[in-house]
Amino acid sequence: MKLLIASDGSAMTSRVARRFERALWYVFVEDGKGILDAVRNETPMDHTRILARAAREHVNIVVTDKLGKKTVRHLVSHHLRAAFGRGMTVREVMEKSMRGELHSLTEEELHQQVERPVRPVSTVPVPRQKRAPRTHTIAVGGTPRGQHHLQQYSGRGH
Repeated sequence: MKLLIASDGSAMTSRVARRFERALWYVFVEDGKGILDAVRNETPMDHTRILARAAREHVNIVVTDKLGKKTVRHLVSHHLRAAFGRGMTVREVMEKSMRGELHSLTEEELHQQVERPVRPVSTVPVPRQKRAPRTHTIAVGGTPRGQHHLQQYSGRGH
């Protein structure tokens, strides 16, 4: 079985990358043979090129820790399966695959696993601040706008 592993390095002892899109290396591995090829991620769009290559080379599973929305779309469009290898090394992923313990996600599970922005939920109501009292006086018969105009243009040669 061929695997594409997003990792922090190009060796068997390298950790699986936290995000597929930001991986430093993409390692092509085959069960029993070891590392076939390691490609360095050099530009922001390299991961899409790597996924297209993985589809051409008949990779069975893409292994990473997290996936973004666009990457999930590319995986689905190239008919690639994905698996998570949280906290594992390239060697551990390969061994798990050889034992048949590497669980690949279905298309529905992929869409559910996409990172969603987490908004902080506040349970304690935060009181609004009161408006600061005015520190300047308004000229008799004038308006705040007129006072501002006087402050802005008086005494500076206008």
